[in-house]
Amino acid sequence: YDHPGAHEWGRSLSGELYRDDAIILAGDIGDTYDAVRLCLRQFRRCFRRVFYVPGNHDMWIRPKGQHSDEPVRAAVGSRGD
Repeated sequence: YDHPGAHEWGRSLSGELYRDDAIILAGDIGDTYDAVRLCLRQFRRCFRRVFYVPGNHDMWIRPKGQHSDEPVRAAVGSRGD
């Protein structure tokens, strides 16, 4: 979700068409906490269920220069349902 055009593409998805569907986001959706958070938020807006499997890029997000999976846990925990 860090790549040029990703946000625009995500916003172009129908908020109604996929409401009864599920999607699997199979890792490497972002190199920053904000990218992961925004991506998950966008897909939750469109799909009934979002299954997220962090990839190696997602797991190397560093808060304040430390190695941690805390940003990924925070993003997944901020469901907003």
